[in-house]
Amino acid sequence: MAGLIAVLFTEWNDTGRGYEPNPIFWKTFIITHITFLLVIPLFANGRTLGMLLTNLTVSSNNGRKPNFVQIIVRAVL
Repeated sequence: MAGLIAVLFTEWNDTGRGYEPNPIFWKTFIITHITFLLVIPLFANGRTLGMLLTNLTVSSNNGRKPNFVQIIVRAVL
C-alpha cells in the first residue's frame, strides 16, 4: 500500500525523473511506511490498519492494553 501511494504521489508531482533515484518517490515511500507501521499503531492502542479494519484488538500478557514501549517494540519487530 505504501508503494502504491508513493507511486501515485510521484506521478501527481511529475518531476520527469521516473522512480529511481527520484527523491520525491523515496521520501513519500518512507513517510507512508512510518505512518502505517508506527504512527497508526501508536494512536490506535497498538492496532495496525488491518486490525482496525477487521476490528481485532491487541493485549499484553496480563490482558491489559499494551504500553508505549510494547507498541514500539511490536511495530519495529
